[in-house]
Amino acid sequence: MQYQGDPQQERENLSTTEQVLRAVSEELRNLREGLVTQLSEEIACLRAEKSRLQTEVATLKKDCGELQSRKLTSLSEQHSAQQQIWAKQLAQMLADHLQQLMVQRLKQVAEQYLRDQAQTTALPEQAQQILSGFDTSLSTALKALQGELNSSESSLSQRLNRILEQQGEALLSVLVERLNQQLQAELSGHSFLFTPQPVGGDVHPAVMGSQLPHSATAAPARLTDRAGMSSPNTLPLQFPGTPAPPPVQPRRKISQFQMGLALVLLSTLALSFHNVVVRVVGNKSTILNLFQLGGYIKLNLGNSLLILWLRMLVVIPLMIPVAMVLYPPVWQDIKRFATADDRRPLINVFISGLSLFISQVLIYIAIGSVGPGVAVTLLFMYPVVTVPLAWLLFRDRPTPLRWLVMAIILLGVLCTALPRIDLSQVVSGGATGIFIALASGVAFAFYLLFMQLGFKKLHPVPVSLIQFSTIFVLASVFIIFQPVPLEISVINRSGFLLGGLLLGVLTLIGYLANNFGVRLMGASLASIIASSGPAVTALLGLLLINDQLKWVQVVGILLVTFGVGLLSWERMKQQTNSPKATK
Repeated sequence: MQYQGDPQQERENLSTTEQVLRAVSEELRNLREGLVTQLSEEIACLRAEKSRLQTEVATLKKDCGELQSRKLTSLSEQHSAQQQIWAKQLAQMLADHLQQLMVQRLKQVAEQYLRDQAQTTALPEQAQQILSGFDTSLSTALKALQGELNSSESSLSQRLNRILEQQGEALLSVLVERLNQQLQAELSGHSFLFTPQPVGGDVHPAVMGSQLPHSATAAPARLTDRAGMSSPNTLPLQFPGTPAPPPVQPRRKISQFQMGLALVLLSTLALSFHNVVVRVVGNKSTILNLFQLGGYIKLNLGNSLLILWLRMLVVIPLMIPVAMVLYPPVWQDIKRFATADDRRPLINVFISGLSLFISQVLIYIAIGSVGPGVAVTLLFMYPVVTVPLAWLLFRDRPTPLRWLVMAIILLGVLCTALPRIDLSQVVSGGATGIFIALASGVAFAFYLLFMQLGFKKLHPVPVSLIQFSTIFVLASVFIIFQPVPLEISVINRSGFLLGGLLLGVLTLIGYLANNFGVRLMGASLASIIASSGPAVTALLGLLLINDQLKWVQVVGILLVTFGVGLLSWERMKQQTNSPKATK
């Protein structure tokens, strides 16, 4: 018999099974959702970690690049320092080699003297004098070589390879040849040691005999000690028996100071003559009391801008190649200066150019109104502004001498302007010209202050190029767009163009002569000479265009000139007495 279950029991079993399946399914669903949520969170964390790692990798790459750049810079600096050390070693080797050559030559001469000892008893004493001349000449040559190496030390690292390849042998051969020629010239004068000299005639150092000081006779002893000899007294010297021609008197060379003085004087004359030419361009004048010339434009605001623009149009194209010669890395410095993160130095240079632009325009108007001598003298009142501003900006407290200088300059300005400041001259524009000239001096003072700030970050040559370019751009903007009403009129176009060309050439001559003069004689001495600008301008105005002044104005010009020169002298003394200068 077949067994059949209870239907009720089967339904309960099925229901229980379904409940278990549903429970298992629910657990599996919960487990899957939990796993998905956990995996999603872990994936998000991994993505965030990936992003952070990518950022760190980029930072590390950047740091690695900076470290490599610093390493290259450090290696470059070390290479430059090594090149400077090599240059000094080269100079020392040249000096040692020259000394060895001189010692060998002296040994040869001494051996020749030993073979003919009995010729005369007076020759050793004369030989000591010649050796003294040799020692002095050698010391002078070595000092000159050391001075040249020190002066070119800043640029020697860049040109060392080319100097070693092209000029090493030439320099050595030229120096040896010069010393040999001088040695032969000194030796050739032995036969004239006892020749009587004419009364009042020039005496060559080689034949001065007993006139040499005792210190000069000690030099051969030092030289023979270096050569390994015992004493000059035990070394009888004898000259060759064949008479030699008399030594040729050397030409007297111009010293660096004399050349620098001439160049600074030329710069002062060129700039003073420039001021007189401005007067002639704006006012018809009698040249040398012979003929009349000028009056091509009226020196108002618009025409002053026009003539300044024409002057810069001549100066800038000529100044660019000159700047590249005076300072070859001029464009690299300007690019570095313009792209630097710190914009303050660039702003300072621009403000100095703007101040110079304002000063030049105002001084042109003042020259046309009151004459070149008075206008330039009032322009030179700038120390009255620069000294207090330097105290305020640079904490440079004025000394008692500076207070005295300001008082002298103020007294000079008052004497110069006094004949123009009265009711009869106010209507004719004299007093207006005085105030415009004084405003030009104030603008010039700001130009000097901001130029000093610009020189702290940039060489003077790029600064001057930027300033002249600023003047040209500003003059072009004012002439073309005329933001203020301008009255521009040219009476004689050809005369105006020739005048502008002459002004540009005089500006360039003044700039070049001053630049080279400062290099040769120093900025302090050059500034003292340049302070004579008002007096030179007044003198040229009197001689060329008969621009006569009253005696009070002459006294004022001399006082201002003396005050500015005294201020430059004080700065020179401070630089001389500073610790840096004494090192």
